[in-house]
Amino acid sequence: MILTVITACYAYLTWRLLKESQEMRLAAARPEVAIYIAPHEGAMSLIMLRLENVGRGPAYDLRLTTNIDFKPESRRTALRDIGLFRKGLGYFAPGQRIEHFLVSLIGKLEELKKAPLEITAVYRDSVDKEYSRTFIIDFGEMENLTRIGKPPLHELADLTKEIQRDIHNITTGFSKPHILSEPAVDYERRLESQYLAFRIEALSDEDRAEIEELVSEKQQAAKNNEEGVPEVNAETTHNTSPQADG
Repeated sequence: MILTVITACYAYLTWRLLKESQEMRLAAARPEVAIYIAPHEGAMSLIMLRLENVGRGPAYDLRLTTNIDFKPESRRTALRDIGLFRKGLGYFAPGQRIEHFLVSLIGKLEELKKAPLEITAVYRDSVDKEYSRTFIIDFGEMENLTRIGKPPLHELADLTKEIQRDIHNITTGFSKPHILSEPAVDYERRLESQYLAFRIEALSDEDRAEIEELVSEKQQAAKNNEEGVPEVNAETTHNTSPQADG
């Protein structure tokens, strides 16, 4: 009797383990279609419709339907008439994402908030099990959205323009690359010396003569200091003759 109970318990636990293992394998291969809206990277007012398979398995025979004939003034074709909604997708791979421009919110946000858009997705998995998901697109979620800094696409475009401009200047000879053949410190000092010489050349003859005289005095004073000769003040006169007695 005890052996029978143990055998029954063992059989039940084995069945549970097999069932859980099967469910885990099915879950690992189960598709999960998500539909949502997001602002375009280049402009916050341009709303993109994104269709994405966030599951681990592929979705087959995907069909999309909408509750209303969504056709903004900026679009010539209604949403349900585009190929994605009219023909569907035969195969939607895991991690695959499809983007479609939906609407511009400029001057239309209040009107779009009145009637949320509903999109229903029907699809099958690898074992022919059918799934149905309905997504409510509420445009009020996009109200008062802001972005800090410049969009990455704009930064990349600006950097590309700068590179193109530099290459153009080099190839046309307008701007040639400067290659240093000396230490950077010596190069900077030489530029400063050339700039100072240019400033001196622009002075009058009297000013240049005064500067040259001042430089000569400084050089002579430095030479005297090196040789140990006492410095003599040019403005002070010394009388070496004996003083006459009163």
